[in-house]
Amino acid sequence: MLSKFFAAVQAPKQAPVSEQLMLPNIEFLSVGGGTSNRLKRDGLLQQMEPSLNSAALYGSKYDKSKKGFFIEDVITWDMIQTCKVVKPTPLTDGDVLFIIGHCGLGDIEKVLPVNPFDKITIAAQGYGFNFTKDTHTTLQKRLGKETINVYPAEVCPRWTAAKWEKMMSTYPEELKVLRCSQFVAFFTGRKDFMVKERKQEDGTNLMTSAFYNQFGIIPKNPEFVRSFELAVINKLLVMKTLDENGINWCHKMIEAFTFTPAENVKDILVSICTIYKENPMGPQYYNLMKVALQETVEQYSIGIKEYDSFALNSDIHHKLGWFSTDEEDEDKDEYLNGTQHFNMMMRILTGKTNASDEAFKAVSRKYYSGKKIVVLHDLGLDPMNDDWLAIQLLKYLFC
Repeated sequence: MLSKFFAAVQAPKQAPVSEQLMLPNIEFLSVGGGTSNRLKRDGLLQQMEPSLNSAALYGSKYDKSKKGFFIEDVITWDMIQTCKVVKPTPLTDGDVLFIIGHCGLGDIEKVLPVNPFDKITIAAQGYGFNFTKDTHTTLQKRLGKETINVYPAEVCPRWTAAKWEKMMSTYPEELKVLRCSQFVAFFTGRKDFMVKERKQEDGTNLMTSAFYNQFGIIPKNPEFVRSFELAVINKLLVMKTLDENGINWCHKMIEAFTFTPAENVKDILVSICTIYKENPMGPQYYNLMKVALQETVEQYSIGIKEYDSFALNSDIHHKLGWFSTDEEDEDKDEYLNGTQHFNMMMRILTGKTNASDEAFKAVSRKYYSGKKIVVLHDLGLDPMNDDWLAIQLLKYLFC
């Protein structure tokens, strides 16, 4: 599956480089939500990585929307120190745009070249939340098909909950604190318009929700969905520190899930959104709910997706024509697979890179020497914080 997909990815020939290398000029611009949300994302990144060149991208369409951003923002101002909004300098000929955050065509147009003859390359994680098919089609007409590589969800790897816990144990304290609210807010704040068919690894389409899709929970039928939802609440209910109000809330939710009629998977997934909207959970219970969710997800999940850093790592591998030489991985695959990527990211995050990683970094710096790289990210939105992984990958390679 991966080899077939990656064979179609365009890998332009590497231009000659001089002995004196200039590191690429890399700029991280936060997107996802209104300007206040973007400022928080940039402030969070600056607090954790003050040496990086980062800012919030100006002019969000969500600033004019009464509904605001449709996923609850859980970054608070007291978590951050400083941030800024910028109107970026447009890219020019030979530059690079990486899209790993939720943005629209209007956001992308702010960084595109002014000169229509300037050629840039774009790598995006999509189609879906970050980068839509309509946006891709519009950009292809303007920039050409060969300039844009898109990495869909079905080629991105699934890692077990245990692997994710190992990965996230390396995260900064700010992200560890943030994750509880991210995880629980995602679960309790589900939206009915995010219930739809999504393409799976085997090429089939599956009716699912954003939460189920993210965490690898396959909604086989309405009763399976009901079983998962009740399992979460029942785990919460037996926790010794849950107070009387929390117990009453659990009983109300159990009754709602038990007696909600559903003829199909879509019906029950949409009903769940309504149930949580009508019975909001108080933030004082988030820590307990996080534990209940983690235990239940581990029981029901087939693996949790990693999107952003895999998309960028894959794109760089393909641009270079680089094949992994990870000795820990017995399942050799063309360019890069999920196991190789996990091992590489763990080495980067723990400061234990090997000779293969260093060789890859050296060749990457040659290829991207002197280029400007703009990264559109939405750090703090995804509960797995894979934007952080992508940022750490790029920092290792280019900073």
